[in-house]
Amino acid sequence: MHPIDENSPLNGETIESLAEKNAEIGVMLTGLDETFSQTIHARHVYTLVNIVPNHRFVDIFSHNYQGETYIDLTYFHDVVPVKN
Repeated sequence: MHPIDENSPLNGETIESLAEKNAEIGVMLTGLDETFSQTIHARHVYTLVNIVPNHRFVDIFSHNYQGETYIDLTYFHDVVPVKN
């Protein structure tokens, strides 16, 4: 996650100011495929149509009745409003 605070390049930006700059957000991820012990890479560019102001992604980590953590991917793309 990228918190937008005083150190963020997005601090003070609005959808309008980003549109004037034709801004895009590039994301690059590196991980490990444990099955094949291979490093994997992924990248994606987000344009303004992908940005939802004042929202955050839903937490996909949950706990079962035994207290074990699991990932619920049914919420992977869901967002909710940020509470101030």
